[in-house]
Amino acid sequence: MDITTLHPGIAAETTRLIRSNPRSIFCRGIFIPACELGDDEIPWTNVDPECCFAAIGRDELLGVAGTIFNEDALELFLLEAKRGPRFVEIAERLLHSVRDLAVQRGVTTLKLTPRQPISSAFDMMDDDWIDLLFAMGYYNEIIIGAEMRLDLEGYRIPENIAQREEALAGQGVTVRPCAVDDIAALEEFYERAPYVGTWPQLVRDVIEQVDVTYVMLALKDDVVIAYSTFFARTIETALPEYGPVLIDPDWRRHGLSSVLMARSLMQIVELDRAAQVQLSCYPSKFPVYPRQGFRFTRKYLLHATAEL
Repeated sequence: MDITTLHPGIAAETTRLIRSNPRSIFCRGIFIPACELGDDEIPWTNVDPECCFAAIGRDELLGVAGTIFNEDALELFLLEAKRGPRFVEIAERLLHSVRDLAVQRGVTTLKLTPRQPISSAFDMMDDDWIDLLFAMGYYNEIIIGAEMRLDLEGYRIPENIAQREEALAGQGVTVRPCAVDDIAALEEFYERAPYVGTWPQLVRDVIEQVDVTYVMLALKDDVVIAYSTFFARTIETALPEYGPVLIDPDWRRHGLSSVLMARSLMQIVELDRAAQVQLSCYPSKFPVYPRQGFRFTRKYLLHATAEL
């Protein structure tokens, strides 16, 4: 087995290798099976080939590791190896190549930071990877993400949440599906929101690709103060992915999140195509969604660091 720097000639093999892994990949804002990734979702543009490695054996691609320098750290954003008896050997060789590169560049911190557009996320049930990463020192600053699901059979808006919506109505807050005439107010909401990231585009995808009514709004005096929705590509499938949700900081802790979620969930119930809905979240939300009936189905290692 040889370790070489990555080059465009093995891009197609890299795509096939990534698609073959048994995990889900965090892409387009949701966790999806790796086999569903499109060719254009595993690009190698804007990647320094001298910082990416390939394990080759008998003219076959056995593994890849992609890195990028970020200030005083080397970030490992992609890591995959062929499953089987030689998995540990292949993965260790790739990780040692990454460490050697860090030493050559005078870097003392290695970061495992899966990122888009190629965002592997290590399933905590995937013992092959997790055991190896921890054995090689990737256990500092661990960040875990989780996938949760809610059964929709018999789902109705709970009485306590209906009462919350009534209380909000008493404060002049209206919760209803978005209409075309609301789009300008929704865009204005993003301009004053403290953090939105890629969320505006995710909501625009729903409006443009599915239906504007699948964005549930909370309005006060015709001003958008919160919304919830689903990821566009999943709405009409058997497993819709809930999110994103964004609430004006001045209106947090008023029960808006649970009301918006309940109203959005009823839209999926009425669509009558899904038996469950899914969401993904960080640890700060781990205590929140189980109270709404969600149960954990997977946990993922999203970030970890190793010190040289």
